Amino acid sequence: MRILGVVASPADAAPLDVDREKARLEDALCELQDNGLVELVWLGGQTWRDLQEAMQAGPWHILHFVGHATTDDEVGEGLLLLADDYGSSAPLSATQLGRLLGDHRTLRLAVLNACEGARGHERNSFSSMASMLVQRGLPAVLAMQYEISDEAAIEFTTSFYRALVANLPIDAAATEARKAISLAMDRSMEWGTPALFMRAPDGIIWKMEEEKTDMGSDNKQYWWDNLPEAIGNFQEGDIDGDVIIASVGAGAQNVAIGKNITQTVYETLGQPTPDDRQIIEKGLGQVKAALAEVEDEIGESAAKMARGVLAQIETELLKTGKDETLSAAIIIQMGDLLLDSVPQITDTLANLFALPAAGRVMGKAGEKAVTWVKRRFGANDDG
Repeated sequence: MRILGVVASPADAAPLDVDREKARLEDALCELQDNGLVELVWLGGQTWRDLQEAMQAGPWHILHFVGHATTDDEVGEGLLLLADDYGSSAPLSATQLGRLLGDHRTLRLAVLNACEGARGHERNSFSSMASMLVQRGLPAVLAMQYEISDEAAIEFTTSFYRALVANLPIDAAATEARKAISLAMDRSMEWGTPALFMRAPDGIIWKMEEEKTDMGSDNKQYWWDNLPEAIGNFQEGDIDGDVIIASVGAGAQNVAIGKNITQTVYETLGQPTPDDRQIIEKGLGQVKAALAEVEDEIGESAAKMARGVLAQIETELLKTGKDETLSAAIIIQMGDLLLDSVPQITDTLANLFALPAAGRVMGKAGEKAVTWVKRRFGANDDG
């Protein structure tokens, strides 16, 4: 489930704590992201052009907006306050937003965390931003009728997205999330703040892939589990040169052909996407934090060496551009050195390389890099 997060805080509107707003959504989705069930990417800007470009770089399944909303009293239509090129307010009407989102068929839900996002105009109860977006074809919109506290927002968001990942219909997911607020915050009436608008009669706006496992399961799948059996099972020295995977003849199995074949493995994994760099940077930040926690234990000299080694790994992993060439040798050599020298960070490093974004980069690096990742971090696999 891919979520595009948007925070808009124009300079001439009421101040918004952007870092806090991002942090509370990330906190709510932390477990789902760690288990590979949800991918959250933040929009880099706050103009309609930034949003249009990001939508074109999809696919996205959910748009999660945090910011200000109001109503145009003259036409009775909801407005979201984005920013212009100078940082001032640039209202975007429900009609305009619906037009911008309308051609993106994978988008099934918009979440509007804006205090007036679910209020209809007194002359037309369907003129709120949420109602208008549903009228224009979006399957569902969840909007906040009133300002919501951090605690209630985190409780609702965590339960809501967990329920969606578990394949509950969206109306049932919203009900479960309201229950979470009510149970976690006794005597609070904030469970009534979220309002759901939908056009799907059965509440089903998508179905998650069946192969996804329960959160926290020991049987969690990794990107290398989706590769053909021939990929990732070679040991160093088995084959010279690069590897090509092909099916030969009707019903033939995947075969590996070596020596000077240059087709890369990422035909199976897919190529890096524009958002992969940001996702990998976040994973690298977690590795750096884990390393900092054990510096006193391993000593300053070893810590300094480890930071230098990690910097070389970082340089390679962030080569997500189409024309950038990775060195599988550096990834393997520096990865082995870091794991052997600082085994305390093995789990965090494994989480980094298990990211689908990292998998696409490993596919770009080639067969030897894929083999190394599976050998070092897939020890529990049958292979």
